[in-house]
Amino acid sequence: MGVVVALIAVVVLIGAPDLTVVAGTVRSVGIDKAPAVTVAPKATRRGSAPRVTTGSTQWTTRTYSMTVGGINRSYLVERPAVTPPSRLPVVVELGGCCTTVSVEVARADFRQVTSSAIVVYPEYIDGNWNAGACCGTPATNHVNDVAFVNAVIGAVQSSQADASTGPVYLAGYSNGGKLAAMMACQEPATFAGVAVYGATRTSDCSNPGAESLLEMVGSADPGTAISGTPVVQNNYTEPTVDQMVSEYRAADGCGPTASSSSTAGVATETLWTQCAGGHSVGVVVYQGDNHTWPEASGATPSAQQIMWNFFASLGA
Repeated sequence: MGVVVALIAVVVLIGAPDLTVVAGTVRSVGIDKAPAVTVAPKATRRGSAPRVTTGSTQWTTRTYSMTVGGINRSYLVERPAVTPPSRLPVVVELGGCCTTVSVEVARADFRQVTSSAIVVYPEYIDGNWNAGACCGTPATNHVNDVAFVNAVIGAVQSSQADASTGPVYLAGYSNGGKLAAMMACQEPATFAGVAVYGATRTSDCSNPGAESLLEMVGSADPGTAISGTPVVQNNYTEPTVDQMVSEYRAADGCGPTASSSSTAGVATETLWTQCAGGHSVGVVVYQGDNHTWPEASGATPSAQQIMWNFFASLGA
């Protein structure tokens, strides 16, 4: 019974909106007003939680901490308990605002869709990331979240003996998706692929480099414009989803015609895979969905399933 109650609590948290919308002629999104979440300092390395089994894979979970920019911060690592014969790809997931890593793990659980990756969840400050013109305390205080995520990647690749030392895969949701988009622009060589849900950019990117990008969005998301009138957040005009896809198709030298288009449940995915350097660009629209992270339902795949499929197509 205790497990059932806990799961219900997680579902309630997962379903909560991830942004505050301010009405206007141009759609505007303000800084999130949800209560701040204070992250307590953790030991440098904490003991593993009980192992979790998905399919035939046992997973271990461990939390680490580090000091970056004078701030004590933490990150959670989930990985297969048994060391594989080959190196594992590293997937970094940046969560949506106003919550904690434990909630993010529950709603964007990559263990459900892969048995062969090291999945990393960096912890944010006050439930927010500094993604340029967004969001909350980190943006106000100019916290260098890019440096923190880079430090986490370096630490994971050096501490996990079987971690791939090449480019990693970056996933992001909402506020975390905005930071992922910023990092994709600033240092494309760091990432083998970037996938975001419910986000474009709140930072300047006049000349994006070649990068495989998957933009995902709900058609009824009030805070992420697919096309038409853009969203303005804190006086910054965000690119639409279509603009982001167009930018990266040009940066990746993709052909003018989509390579494939498919629909599963309410999710329609369009991909451009005939691009230079083995890159791919795609867009996924969940018809009728809003800003809430999509879970698997009937024929509709979860957001993390589509993200993992995209990463796997790139070599993960």
